[in-house]
Amino acid sequence: MLIPNAKPPVRLLAAVCLFSGLPGPRGLALDPVTLEPGVSLELARLRASQIHDLRYDLISFNIPADPDRPVTGEVSLSWRAENPDAPIVLDFAPVDGRIESVRLNDRPVAYAHTNEHLVVREGLAPGRDGRYSLRVHFVAGTAPMNRREDFLYTLFVPARARECFPCFDQPDLKARFTLSLEIPSAWQALANAPVDFEKHTTDSRKRIRFTPTALLPTYLFSFTAGRYKVLERTRDGRRIRMFHRESDPERIARNLDRVFDLHLDALDWLEAYTGIPQPFAKFDFALVPGFQYGGMEHVGAILYRDRSILLDATPTAQERLRRASLIAHETAHMWFGNLVTMRWFNEVWLKEVFANFFAAKIVHPAFPEMNHDLQFLLRHYPGAYRIDRSEGPNPILQDLGNLADAGSIYGAIIYLKAPIVMRQLEERIGSVAFQDAMRDYLARYAWGNADFDDLVRCFEGSAKEDLAAWVNPLVKGSGLPRLSSDRDPFAYGMYPLEKGELGRYLGTRVRDTNPLLRGAAWLALRENMLAGKIARHHYLDFLRQRLPHERDPQLSAYLLDILREDSLWQDPQRKGISDAQASEGLLWNLMRADYPASMRKAFFKAWVALLRSPVMVERLHAIWSGKGELDLALSEPDESYMALELAVRGVDVLAAQHARIADADRRKRFAFIMPALSPDPGLRAAYFQALSSAEKRQPEPWVLTALRYLQHPVRVEQDLANAPFESMQDLGKLLALLPEVRATGDIFFPKAWLDAGFSGHRSAPAAKIIRRYLETHPDLAGDLRLKLLQAADPVFRAARESGTR
Repeated sequence: MLIPNAKPPVRLLAAVCLFSGLPGPRGLALDPVTLEPGVSLELARLRASQIHDLRYDLISFNIPADPDRPVTGEVSLSWRAENPDAPIVLDFAPVDGRIESVRLNDRPVAYAHTNEHLVVREGLAPGRDGRYSLRVHFVAGTAPMNRREDFLYTLFVPARARECFPCFDQPDLKARFTLSLEIPSAWQALANAPVDFEKHTTDSRKRIRFTPTALLPTYLFSFTAGRYKVLERTRDGRRIRMFHRESDPERIARNLDRVFDLHLDALDWLEAYTGIPQPFAKFDFALVPGFQYGGMEHVGAILYRDRSILLDATPTAQERLRRASLIAHETAHMWFGNLVTMRWFNEVWLKEVFANFFAAKIVHPAFPEMNHDLQFLLRHYPGAYRIDRSEGPNPILQDLGNLADAGSIYGAIIYLKAPIVMRQLEERIGSVAFQDAMRDYLARYAWGNADFDDLVRCFEGSAKEDLAAWVNPLVKGSGLPRLSSDRDPFAYGMYPLEKGELGRYLGTRVRDTNPLLRGAAWLALRENMLAGKIARHHYLDFLRQRLPHERDPQLSAYLLDILREDSLWQDPQRKGISDAQASEGLLWNLMRADYPASMRKAFFKAWVALLRSPVMVERLHAIWSGKGELDLALSEPDESYMALELAVRGVDVLAAQHARIADADRRKRFAFIMPALSPDPGLRAAYFQALSSAEKRQPEPWVLTALRYLQHPVRVEQDLANAPFESMQDLGKLLALLPEVRATGDIFFPKAWLDAGFSGHRSAPAAKIIRRYLETHPDLAGDLRLKLLQAADPVFRAARESGTR
């Protein structure tokens, strides 16, 4: 049966015809709902029960140098089936691809491509060896291939492999993948497994065949190819390679040894802790310009955003720690997520919690000067509080009916709150029992899948204790608890301060000699300020008073972060200078005072973000021009940052800065962002309107930077003081695009789109626009409504502060 390009009602009828009354495995009936678009939980469970020993041979991915030309491919899948009479249902949902032909057991076969699935229901007997073999010629969907002018990379998490090639796109159908690429001869390629052979097919083309992988789910299958340079290191017999596109040799030289050492040290730590050698055939990584996330843990081919790994000459302490934590996080995934994988993406937190939890431990030896208890507090609690205090909190363990919606599962709660729960669990049962449980978990479910109940059983077996009653409310509940005591700095929740206690906090707690207690006190003060128990201007005045006395670089960095965020409240009725103006003079003095260079760099970046007065803008212009007095080593990216901040304040430096940039990828990024800073409102409006097209919303990190400048606090403040309200009009437009942004973007993009769009807004008019959108869109998907309420929380609080909803 062949139903190509069927209309939705026809596709639904086709689904009913295919499955109505057809017996399933173990007597189950196949429900028509299993052919809904995406990958439904029902379909996934059915396939997992009947498909075994799955293998993929990507016989060819023929990739032209021109990113506008199509990628053609051929894939051969083979497996054993529990029920030989069941229809074959693969996933294939390309935006710009198609199926060319299908063969089952070497014979042409009729098929239906409907509701994002490739369905075969004829000739279903297995081959002579008892295996099914399905071969598909296709034109690949290129959206998850992230094609650029001279490189590309695939990103299939959480269920986007189906947007590229036909597959069983679910995490509990692990398989071995064999890949062949046909690429320009000047390109390099990196994939999950080692290279089997490489040969030139013409003067300008070559074919690379990789060996079969270990068992992987589709979301971990990956490759990148392009004009990369390759460097490698070997230590104690372990060889790792770095693929990069950086053109500045000094930038590579000052980072290279540290980057390799951080990976190798993380591998050593994890092998010692788990008792399991690095499970896969190789360990390499690539640094990708404009990569959507900080990193992605593809087996044998980790991808990082290049800016996260190659730091400037004078990085702040937090930048160095963030890099080390990112590397430790992605390395930990080789065991947690890659060796043992969640059964379904509603439990993606099972891999992220351990990657973050163990990353916090792994970085200890590399940063002996840091207070790691304080770092854990500041790294995890503020971000988790941000979600749990909002009107749209979500639990760690969430419901998920279809993998098409899996991207909404991701967020601060699984990355930040879940490690807090694990830390509390480790303290409850002891570090030895915790480690024993981890080793049991990895050994028991290696190369397979596990869920939350499986994990709890491992902990209970190690601790000899019934833990479900304790852990279930933490994992399945949401919201910010109210604490009755402030004795434990790691207790999770808000401790309401009464008037007498407020004096104690201001007088002694934030001056405590123990940095951990100071950090906990600052978190408590901020939660009380946000709850309306402390006037914001008093809180900020006190913060500015204490900031020069805080010599701990971790706490100083946290105070700078909240100073930048909490100084944005916009009240058109307020008289006198703004909180941002009140901060700029202090920061100017601090960045020129006797502090370590990394702290002065942090003061400098905060000063640039907050400066408002013409005098300070002129000082920044002088620094950018090389005429200012500043004893800091500033890099090309620093100069670009200054240029963007000057441009939004009306100083014409963009063309000159673009000419300064030597690196081709950074130059393209800068050119992409420049129209968002045009002095012409019409050009800015046209640029924002172009973002209505999914093609123009790539690369996502560049789009988010541009959106932040379109909605920059300076621009918004100007709008509030002078009509027309350009930024307010854009606010309504970006909300209208939200459903499409989720449909076409990667997992973090919808929330990041909102965060960037709201970043400059802290006013009652903005809150009214958001509230109106929520009221007029009662059918907005529940997960999107939660993301919107989470992102809008600072805007709503600003409106309440001004006495307006």
